[in-house]
Amino acid sequence: MKDVGGVLDLDLTGKRALVTGSSRGLGLVTAHTLARAGADVGVLGRDEAVVSTAVASVAEKRVSTVQEVRGFTGDLSSTSGVNEIIESVGASEWDILVHSAGVALPRQLPDISNDDWNATMAVNVTAPFLLSQALSTGMVKRGWGRIVSVSSHSGLRTGAGSLSYSVSKAALQMLGKSLAVELGPYGIRANVICPTIFLSDMGKELWGDLDVLSEKIEQIPAKRLGSMRELAGLILFLVSSAGDYLNGAVINADGGLYAGRPAPTGVKLTDLDEAELPSNLRDLPRT
Repeated sequence: MKDVGGVLDLDLTGKRALVTGSSRGLGLVTAHTLARAGADVGVLGRDEAVVSTAVASVAEKRVSTVQEVRGFTGDLSSTSGVNEIIESVGASEWDILVHSAGVALPRQLPDISNDDWNATMAVNVTAPFLLSQALSTGMVKRGWGRIVSVSSHSGLRTGAGSLSYSVSKAALQMLGKSLAVELGPYGIRANVICPTIFLSDMGKELWGDLDVLSEKIEQIPAKRLGSMRELAGLILFLVSSAGDYLNGAVINADGGLYAGRPAPTGVKLTDLDEAELPSNLRDLPRT
């Protein structure tokens, strides 16, 4: 569905989108989604064989055989690796850039080595900065561009064992806002999404304990996890004309997790004694 009553325009025909970390997980689902919307898609990953498989699967989602789907391999964990990627993909070619690649190295503070810290910052912050800096030059010349960064709820509220990851994702949010301010006058929109837990490959590694996962789901008002397809749909909205006026936004995709504390499962207003209710609620009808 690309257009609804002439209002919701999700058509990306003629646009070229590079998605990092798109050989699997959320990045791959996003690449599928953008291809369905008519975009030419660049798949970027580390392993050549995995990238080739991903390219074939994205090509199957095209709405036209005219659409190009290309694969690129490279290392986002070093400046030299990112520079090689920039040279390989062609910095001036892309209209849309989605930062989906990320790493998480769970460690308690005493156990975080310099290498752990640097590796996390390199992939989660430095690579998005360098790619945005390089690829935005072509966007500025054309007067149109979209950059979406996939941050995390951990960039909003940290937890034990996620120090370096949380700091990197908070930095990615500020990078997105800064890009919005600097590039906005040139027709470029930069936004950030902050998913809570969803079962990507990384999510499965971090939340494989079903008891812990069930407890986390209980904290989400929607009482379920988000799907990668839902997140990819949000990214599609942000890079399409439908999201033209969103710029510098940090969007929680979390089922209401950060809106407030949900009521315990099964507890209704009718289950509470009069004395337990706040005074302003005691006179409300209780059916």
